[in-house]
Amino acid sequence: MSVRVDGISLSLLSGQFNDDPAVDLVSLTDVGNDGPSLSVLLNRGDGTFTAVRPVVLDPTRFITQALAAGDLDGDALSDVAVAVTDLSAPGFASAIVVYTGAGEGRLVDPVVVDASGGQFPSALGIGDINGDQIADLILCDSQVQTGNGRVLLFPGQHTANGSTFGTPTPVITGSLLNQVVVTDLDGDGRTDILLMDSAEGRLIGLYGAASGQWAPVTLAPFDLPTTIVTTNANKDDRLDVVAVSEQSGQITPFLQPERRQFIAGVSPSDPNGFGSIGTADFDGDGRADLVATSRAGDAVLVLRGDGLGSFFGFDSTDIDGPVDQITVADLNGDFRPDIALTRSEDEAISILLNVLPAPPTMTPTPQATATPTVAVEGDANCDGHVDRMDLAALVVRLFNAGCALADVNQDGRVTAADLVRFKWFL
Repeated sequence: MSVRVDGISLSLLSGQFNDDPAVDLVSLTDVGNDGPSLSVLLNRGDGTFTAVRPVVLDPTRFITQALAAGDLDGDALSDVAVAVTDLSAPGFASAIVVYTGAGEGRLVDPVVVDASGGQFPSALGIGDINGDQIADLILCDSQVQTGNGRVLLFPGQHTANGSTFGTPTPVITGSLLNQVVVTDLDGDGRTDILLMDSAEGRLIGLYGAASGQWAPVTLAPFDLPTTIVTTNANKDDRLDVVAVSEQSGQITPFLQPERRQFIAGVSPSDPNGFGSIGTADFDGDGRADLVATSRAGDAVLVLRGDGLGSFFGFDSTDIDGPVDQITVADLNGDFRPDIALTRSEDEAISILLNVLPAPPTMTPTPQATATPTVAVEGDANCDGHVDRMDLAALVVRLFNAGCALADVNQDGRVTAADLVRFKWFL
């Protein structure tokens, strides 16, 4: 099915915008009927959606650049942050417009967070970067004085009136930081920040430390990266990174054999190349897979993971019209990952529900010392087992409500604290 939105989508994210457990969507456009806008799509529970009246940003003041969604005020509903160029600020400075999720798809009480000293915002993220169980904001832009890449870390604060943000910590690194992933990359229980620098051709890590200091580390060189995702590609206890090259269109997995060390793995072969990518266990075999658009944007491909760090073969679905971006989530409540696609030509979001056949059931060999694990808290990928594959699934669900099995410490939220608690299950 397809759902029309108010203009061409710059970004599409999943979230929880009402009180039911179904996963909703939010789309950011740069030019809608009345200006740049946010469109919330409420899930009916079966993978079909109802569009809520768009929220329009002031076109005389803001140019929209990037989108992030997450629970900023601790009420279990998703809030939305938009990175903008503020035309009313001196030098057209960067800023963030934060909307509070008020239920029933409503986004209310916009607050402008100042990010002066920077221009051309390029990426935005949400995550608990200081370990206080409150979501923070991460903005990437360019430093005005030097043109170097800048990361601003805004600490979140809860007040009686909602969420506010403290004085940001700047980290200067790279040139053009156009994607940010907030996750525990090295498995030490602290939130890290993964950055993609498309101008300098490298992947950069900012590792969380007890001191609160952030030192950029080049994880791997990579020619013109356009999209990155994290996943556990080889079923160890460390996340890996998968990137797509704009120049070649090829996918390269970067495996993490040791903490904070990355090596390039085997690239899936496709002479036509790939575009946007996402990751999940699509066929239910306990191994991380990839989903990718074809480079031409006319097909969606599922590449199956072998559990050793490689991805092979693919199931292809032709798409009528070019596809720009992939968002992965369980959209119909069957505990299987589905995908939502942005389509620029007809200003619509397309939904593809997962109909991949399940892998053949294997009769396990009894093990005298093995104790089966009951699928309770910690079974974040809902495969009936609590194992290391749940780590990647839990990371994807951070700050999303409605993920009861990923709420390991049962505090009503899915946060970095659940990552720490998750180790208890292993």
